[in-house]
Amino acid sequence: MPHRPPVGGEARPRNRCSARVAVGVGRGGYRRFSDRFLDDFFGPEDARDRLIGRCAEQGIYTILDLHALPGAQNQHWHSDNPMHRAQFWVHRPFQDRVVHL
Repeated sequence: MPHRPPVGGEARPRNRCSARVAVGVGRGGYRRFSDRFLDDFFGPEDARDRLIGRCAEQGIYTILDLHALPGAQNQHWHSDNPMHRAQFWVHRPFQDRVVHL
């Protein structure tokens, strides 16, 4: 299947976006940002977790939309997959991360 960018613009897989950020703030700045990003911006008070809890309190089910699973669930660009191989289905650690959600 040929690579086709989305309607209205060019695909921006995560690795290409990361490279552009590194150009803007330098490799050291990008490394400091990416090393601390998950710890500093996502924790026990994560908005996603609060929203799911509040919905559950009201008897409302929630569905997580997982467009870019760890390891990539398919080989296409929209899964943020620079290797073009679906590794999610063959590596248990990727699957375990999703189950942990």
